[in-house]
Amino acid sequence: RAGVRKSLRVAGAAFCGLVLIGGASYILIVRKTQLSPGAPGDRPDITSKSVVSMFEGLKVVRLRGTPYEIGFQHGSLLADDVRRMTESVLEYGHRRLGRWRWTRPIIDAGLDWTWRRLEPFVPERDREELRGLSDGSGVPLRVIQRIHAIPELFSAGCSAWAAFGPATRAGEFIQTRNLDWHIGVGVQEFPVLFVVEEEGNIPYAHIGYAGFTGVDT
Repeated sequence: RAGVRKSLRVAGAAFCGLVLIGGASYILIVRKTQLSPGAPGDRPDITSKSVVSMFEGLKVVRLRGTPYEIGFQHGSLLADDVRRMTESVLEYGHRRLGRWRWTRPIIDAGLDWTWRRLEPFVPERDREELRGLSDGSGVPLRVIQRIHAIPELFSAGCSAWAAFGPATRAGEFIQTRNLDWHIGVGVQEFPVLFVVEEEGNIPYAHIGYAGFTGVDT
């Protein structure tokens, strides 16, 4: 019996060692994926269609072309902001969902699983825009997908109101909306006014955040 117990202890210690080594390796790989993006894409044939300017302290970005080109322009013109925003959001997600560093690979795996569950319901044009955003900014596509999966893990009660006619001083129409995300997420540091002219669709404008695609509703 003593020999059996000793063998089990040795086997257990070996197993724990393999788990620790594997976990440490995975953490290094995941961290590199998160914090070591590649160089921003260089496609003048695509970025020449877009323009970035400032209006009263707010970045205004005009995007034109196919969904992929729109994403590429977004990523290329705002590469630094996209990188810093993704790092900020992921860091908040890691702190919110797990207190310890070793839980990060588990959280990232959960975000990857969430995205895989969402992806069949994401239109092809939106997937193409995400791919373009990744190529343009140099941030790995998997990280971009994780960022877009995070909102599905939290319930939020965003608020909106509108006033017009006698409810306003000059009778004008005023509409507002707030994003009920925790300020610790940090997206408020990267606001952008996007003016989008997608091929085959009606042009539109919306206020969003560098690194996030789509329109907040």
